[in-house]
Amino acid sequence: ESSVTAGIGAGPWLVISPHDDDFILGMGLTIAQARQENIDVYVLVVTDGRMGYASVEERDDLVATRHGELKKACVELGIDSDRLIELGYPDGSLTQYQGCNEVGDGLGQVLTGVIRNIRPEFVFAPTGNDLHPDHRVVNREVDMACCWATSKIWLEKGEPLENLARRDYAVYCAFPRCPELEIAGTDSLFQTKMTL
Repeated sequence: ESSVTAGIGAGPWLVISPHDDDFILGMGLTIAQARQENIDVYVLVVTDGRMGYASVEERDDLVATRHGELKKACVELGIDSDRLIELGYPDGSLTQYQGCNEVGDGLGQVLTGVIRNIRPEFVFAPTGNDLHPDHRVVNREVDMACCWATSKIWLEKGEPLENLARRDYAVYCAFPRCPELEIAGTDSLFQTKMTL
């Protein structure tokens, strides 16, 4: 296909990223191309990134540093600030927040509400083949939230969607089988991604 609009769909898109860098690593070129085609792209970052430090000295400021880098990256990709959602779950601890609970802060419940609010045509998340434990949790929780978002459960979280397509992207792994679609970016888009 000659465009991501033709190859994937016009959107809106909701790209769910376990950490602030995963959507860039896995979909940066695709998102940049989508924004050039005026596709409405939302990015939801699940964790605060606190465990990604390279030296103990940077640990205390890491959440703020990564937040700032995330905002700059979104600007470079053409994602408006009102299209960035940060949930702030503790990095490395997503297994503790799986599913649903009576309080309503289970990751699946929260994602269901976000999906119903944004009403995307496509939801992207890391493939379940990913090696990172947080990425595997996000894959499963997004699958479940997409199911819940189209059902009649938890109507206080918004009206159920009629149509919703779920897609995977790869970060720390290969896909479990050959992808259905490959996006090849231009040299200028690749150079932009490399500066992020």
